[in-house]
Amino acid sequence: MKKLTMAFMVCVLVFTFSLFIGCRRAPAEPLPAAIAAIPRDAGERTFPERWVSVSELEELMLKDNVVVVDLSENPNNNIPGAISIARSSILRDFEGNAMDIETMEVHEALLGANGIDNNTTVIAYCDNNSLWGTRFVWNLMAYGHKDARILEGGTRAWLAAGKTVNTSSASPREPRQYAARMNVGNVRADSRDVRAAIDNPDWVIIDVRAPGEQAAGRIPGALTFNYPEDFIDLDTGMHFPRAYYENLFENIPRDAKIIVYCSGGTRTSMVYFVLIDIMGWPQRVLNYNGSWPNWLWAGGPVES
Repeated sequence: MKKLTMAFMVCVLVFTFSLFIGCRRAPAEPLPAAIAAIPRDAGERTFPERWVSVSELEELMLKDNVVVVDLSENPNNNIPGAISIARSSILRDFEGNAMDIETMEVHEALLGANGIDNNTTVIAYCDNNSLWGTRFVWNLMAYGHKDARILEGGTRAWLAAGKTVNTSSASPREPRQYAARMNVGNVRADSRDVRAAIDNPDWVIIDVRAPGEQAAGRIPGALTFNYPEDFIDLDTGMHFPRAYYENLFENIPRDAKIIVYCSGGTRTSMVYFVLIDIMGWPQRVLNYNGSWPNWLWAGGPVES
């Protein structure tokens, strides 16, 4: 009898354990890789969130913690409510008479002093089709700012929309604390990166200097374009439709990685955002902001 009882208990235990095992949740499957952003239709005119129109800017300025920054060389015709930041304050001397991004400490102090914190939406522009606005936003990306945007067309677009400007900057904002995050390596190339890219089929080097500048030589193998004519509608100061850029870069494989250079890293900032925003370039894009002066200083090879 005892043997039958023991056998019954063993069977019960085995059955219970098997039910426990069967009811356990299966191990979670690995998360799928992130799906690449779907590119916009070739003829579509609207741009991603980073590029804002005049009407979008007006709506954004009604929200809290939005700061509009004017980086015009002559900052006496500001969009009402915008603050002015001098171009010289976002740059520092670099090797070979080039201009580099400001140090992290200077960057933090500059933004904090102008009432910008890590959660501020920053919208930048200037009186040259927002060219220096793109440089400022690129600097912000290099130091990890989350929400930085550009007014397409800059002051010119604002005036074309029938808006007025002030002759003085907005009142100073209350200072805030700003903590930068190092992201420079994800957006900037240096001379070593360029050397490595010259003979690497995975990389394409793009030169966007003016033809007169290119006459002095180029980085070997670089494809030559011309800013602004190739990138901006000179009649309006606005960008072309996406289909135009698709045609402009039709000889560059979509799986290529790109390094862009000019003579100071500012024109390349505009082209950088054309590639990553308007075209939605799927691979890596880097701005060689040391550009031609730094390349010559570093003793890089030159091709005529």
